[in-house]
Amino acid sequence: MLYEKIKKHIENSDFIKQIDSLISGTNSQLFYGLNHSAKALILSHIFRKTGKNIIFVTADDKLAEDYLDDFDLLIGSDASRFFPDFELLPYEERSPHYAIRAQRIKTLTEAVSAKPGIYSLSLRAFLRKIVPKKYFAKNLTSLEIGKEYNPDLLISNLVSMGYELQYQVSKVGEIARRGGIIDIFTPGFHNPVRIEFFGDEIEDIYEFNSLSGEKGKSLDEVTIYAANQFIVGKEKLANAIKTIEEELDERLKFFQKESRMIEYNRLKQRTEFDLEMLESTGMCKGIENYSRHLTGKKPGETPYSMMDYFEAMHDDYLVIVDESHVSLSQFRGMYAG
Repeated sequence: MLYEKIKKHIENSDFIKQIDSLISGTNSQLFYGLNHSAKALILSHIFRKTGKNIIFVTADDKLAEDYLDDFDLLIGSDASRFFPDFELLPYEERSPHYAIRAQRIKTLTEAVSAKPGIYSLSLRAFLRKIVPKKYFAKNLTSLEIGKEYNPDLLISNLVSMGYELQYQVSKVGEIARRGGIIDIFTPGFHNPVRIEFFGDEIEDIYEFNSLSGEKGKSLDEVTIYAANQFIVGKEKLANAIKTIEEELDERLKFFQKESRMIEYNRLKQRTEFDLEMLESTGMCKGIENYSRHLTGKKPGETPYSMMDYFEAMHDDYLVIVDESHVSLSQFRGMYAG
């Protein structure tokens, strides 16, 4: 890591010493005139010195991703985290791109773990609705060589975690089975993972190339993450379906009263199809639109966000806002709106 190589020069810098004195014992501090590289260097220094989680909030996703490259270089990819945002309109029958979903799940998994890091994210991603930490932490499956796990039960559990059963895996969120071999493309991995069984016993675990089938890195154990962040369990799902049906009935009566039959039919057809998918598979396209119901929030109640994950740790963390004259005005607008 670059930071360790230049650590001595950084700590002997008058500029860094001045920053250390400014941030020591202060709840908030405002810096002016820092360029991109200086910000990344200062955050890396603060992270190495405090060992605390740092939430670095930028004006947009592009900036957040640009800073991630600097953090990767300075402190290593293990401590650098990126939480992307997505745009999903209420009428769209789709979920965010699988790569975005995978990156979000990977970052949420790291937020659940005890390992500190620097989280680079946009303001919209920071305030975007997500599931509570206690729900997400339950949707993990650990597999280890030598342990027993019924393959049929594993497939069933993976489907309930949002995975799609395919003939061959090609992207994150897919699983495939051929006899005693199960392939899983889980978030957080660049390649799918193959689990080989002998009966119910796990005989081998390794990564492999999905195109060539070539065997890659061998693993003693692996943690499988949910394929979608909005996996809440059967009880919560049943409650969500009930409240969705209640809201649907209310909105349909409104459109019927206003003689808006196009909206009536479109909403009825789309929502009833989604409800059928939720009841049968626990998933549907555009499940993010039902986040309020899935998390049990009331209308108008503040949704769960990344802030809640760090609050739940009951440990100190730092929030650093980039370009605060832009970001904080956006924050106030989103909060008031």
